[in-house]
Amino acid sequence: MSDASSGVYLYSRNFYAGFSVVNMFQSSFNTPVSGSPYGNLGFRNYYGLAAYRFNIDSDWQFEPSFLIRRIQFQSNIMDLTTRVLYLEDTWAALTYRTNGTAVFGFGFGVDDIHISYSYDHTFAGNIQRHTYGTHEIGVAFRIQNISKIINLFEN
Repeated sequence: MSDASSGVYLYSRNFYAGFSVVNMFQSSFNTPVSGSPYGNLGFRNYYGLAAYRFNIDSDWQFEPSFLIRRIQFQSNIMDLTTRVLYLEDTWAALTYRTNGTAVFGFGFGVDDIHISYSYDHTFAGNIQRHTYGTHEIGVAFRIQNISKIINLFEN
């Protein structure tokens, strides 16, 4: 089976917004699990996001954002995030997710490597009795695009 996903992402220096659709054709895959109330159908999911970065002064920035997800068999889930940045490469963030989850994260950059950590903990539903939260460590590498490299040689 085949499927498709699509999206659009608009951005500028201080703003970004996006919308995407995953599993557009809702194709089925594999053999359904015996006794499961759900088949192996890839349900269509929708995602929307936006943020704006405000300059507090020359060193500090404030960036509120939201992410909304429409996922099959769930109500809409929205993340409301506030991020504070220092010198654009060091940041800390707090997120409230409408399903009763809170998230704390921070990150920093050294040259072209960015490292981040986040912890989320749910305060709602039956799962809260069985979990101590989730930890995530991220490592990202910033690679110069070819136009920046060409401009270095032309100047």
